[in-house]
Amino acid sequence: MFDVAIVDGKGIIKVSQNLMSELPAELLRNAFEDLLERGQKSVVIDLTQTISINSYGLGRILMLLNKAKEQSGSLAVRVAPGYVKEIIKLLFLDKVIPIEEI
Repeated sequence: MFDVAIVDGKGIIKVSQNLMSELPAELLRNAFEDLLERGQKSVVIDLTQTISINSYGLGRILMLLNKAKEQSGSLAVRVAPGYVKEIIKLLFLDKVIPIEEI
Protein backbone atom coordinates (compact mmCIF):
# COMPACT_ATOMS: atom_id res chain seq x y z
CA MET A 1 0.00 0.00 0.00
CA PHE A 2 1.25 3.48 -0.82
CA ASP A 3 0.83 6.51 1.42
CA VAL A 4 -2.09 8.64 0.27
CA ALA A 5 -2.81 12.17 1.48
CA ILE A 6 -4.67 15.25 0.41
CA VAL A 7 -2.45 18.34 0.47
CA ASP A 8 -3.48 21.77 -0.80
CA GLY A 9 -6.48 20.32 -2.60
CA LYS A 10 -4.48 17.62 -4.39
CA GLY A 11 -4.49 13.90 -3.76
CA ILE A 12 -0.88 12.75 -3.33
CA ILE A 13 0.13 9.12 -3.85
CA LYS A 14 3.65 8.57 -2.52
CA VAL A 15 5.08 5.59 -4.41
CA SER A 16 7.57 3.87 -2.12
CA GLN A 17 8.86 1.18 -4.47
CA ASN A 18 9.87 0.58 -8.05
CA LEU A 19 7.12 0.38 -10.68
CA MET A 20 8.29 -2.62 -12.66
CA SER A 21 5.65 -5.29 -12.18
CA GLU A 22 1.97 -5.97 -11.69
CA LEU A 23 1.85 -5.76 -7.87
CA PRO A 24 3.11 -2.17 -7.39
CA ALA A 25 1.16 -1.05 -10.47
CA GLU A 26 -1.99 -2.56 -8.99
CA LEU A 27 -1.31 -0.85 -5.64
CA LEU A 28 -0.97 2.44 -7.53
CA ARG A 29 -4.26 1.88 -9.33
CA ASN A 30 -6.02 1.06 -6.05
CA ALA A 31 -4.67 4.21 -4.37
CA PHE A 32 -5.74 6.31 -7.37
CA GLU A 33 -9.24 4.83 -7.42
CA ASP A 34 -9.53 5.39 -3.67
CA LEU A 35 -8.84 9.09 -4.19
CA LEU A 36 -11.42 9.27 -6.99
CA GLU A 37 -14.02 7.58 -4.79
CA ARG A 38 -13.31 10.21 -2.12
CA GLY A 39 -14.16 12.90 -4.69
CA GLN A 40 -10.58 13.95 -5.39
CA LYS A 41 -10.19 15.23 -8.96
CA SER A 42 -6.57 16.42 -8.88
CA VAL A 43 -3.97 13.71 -8.24
CA VAL A 44 -0.17 13.76 -8.07
CA ILE A 45 1.83 10.54 -8.22
CA ASP A 46 4.98 11.20 -6.20
CA LEU A 47 7.81 9.18 -7.74
CA THR A 48 10.62 10.90 -5.82
CA GLN A 49 11.40 7.67 -3.92
CA THR A 50 11.11 5.46 -6.99
CA ILE A 51 14.46 4.32 -8.36
CA SER A 52 13.31 2.29 -11.37
CA ILE A 53 10.33 2.25 -13.67
CA ASN A 54 9.68 0.31 -16.85
CA SER A 55 7.04 0.17 -19.56
CA TYR A 56 4.67 -1.63 -17.19
CA GLY A 57 4.76 1.20 -14.66
CA LEU A 58 4.69 3.93 -17.29
CA GLY A 59 1.77 2.24 -19.02
CA ARG A 60 -0.16 2.16 -15.76
CA ILE A 61 0.46 5.87 -15.19
CA LEU A 62 -0.80 6.62 -18.71
CA MET A 63 -3.92 4.55 -18.04
CA LEU A 64 -4.53 6.51 -14.83
CA LEU A 65 -4.02 9.79 -16.70
CA ASN A 66 -6.73 8.77 -19.17
CA LYS A 67 -9.04 7.77 -16.33
CA ALA A 68 -8.47 11.12 -14.60
CA LYS A 69 -9.33 12.97 -17.82
CA GLU A 70 -12.49 10.86 -18.25
CA GLN A 71 -13.54 11.99 -14.75
CA SER A 72 -12.81 15.66 -15.65
CA GLY A 73 -9.80 15.53 -13.35
CA SER A 74 -6.06 15.88 -13.66
CA LEU A 75 -3.00 13.78 -12.95
CA ALA A 76 0.65 14.81 -12.66
CA VAL A 77 3.82 13.05 -11.56
CA ARG A 78 6.40 14.44 -9.17
CA VAL A 79 9.96 13.37 -9.97
CA ALA A 80 13.43 13.93 -8.59
CA PRO A 81 16.57 14.17 -10.73
CA GLY A 82 17.68 10.70 -11.77
CA TYR A 83 16.67 7.66 -13.78
CA VAL A 84 12.89 8.02 -13.53
CA LYS A 85 12.95 11.64 -14.67
CA GLU A 86 15.39 10.80 -17.48
CA ILE A 87 13.31 7.90 -18.79
CA ILE A 88 10.13 10.02 -18.78
CA LYS A 89 11.89 12.76 -20.76
CA LEU A 90 13.65 10.29 -23.07
CA LEU A 91 10.30 8.81 -24.08
CA PHE A 92 8.79 12.30 -24.42
CA LEU A 93 6.16 11.39 -21.84
CA ASP A 94 6.73 14.80 -20.25
CA LYS A 95 4.81 16.11 -23.28
CA VAL A 96 1.79 14.02 -22.24
CA ILE A 97 2.03 13.77 -18.45
CA PRO A 98 2.38 16.99 -16.46
CA ILE A 99 5.61 16.88 -14.43
CA GLU A 100 6.25 18.46 -11.04
CA GLU A 101 9.98 18.63 -10.46
CA ILE A 102 11.49 18.96 -7.01
